[in-house]
Amino acid sequence: MVCSDREALFDALTERRPDCLVYVLDDLMLDLGLLAVLRRVAPRLPFIVLGGASGLEARRSVQDLKPTYYGMFPLDPPSSATRWPAPSVLITPDRSRSPAA
Repeated sequence: MVCSDREALFDALTERRPDCLVYVLDDLMLDLGLLAVLRRVAPRLPFIVLGGASGLEARRSVQDLKPTYYGMFPLDPPSSATRWPAPSVLITPDRSRSPAA
């Protein structure tokens, strides 16, 4: 499930709990606040946080949230035409398929 913004992410989380949250940082201060709330509400939910190059203090702030993985995009800034379409993605299992025997 792909969420287009922070509000859509909260709406999706109220419907069902994902197995993993992949979150692309956009506005660092807002995103850190949102992820801190999510960490308190779902302390064992795996987070994969992706973001652009930032200072050491910002990286420490993200790592304080204890993401399962924190990756940075290349140091070369993308062109203004290149933009991630969504700040977050929820990964949920496909429960319609039965497990392979």
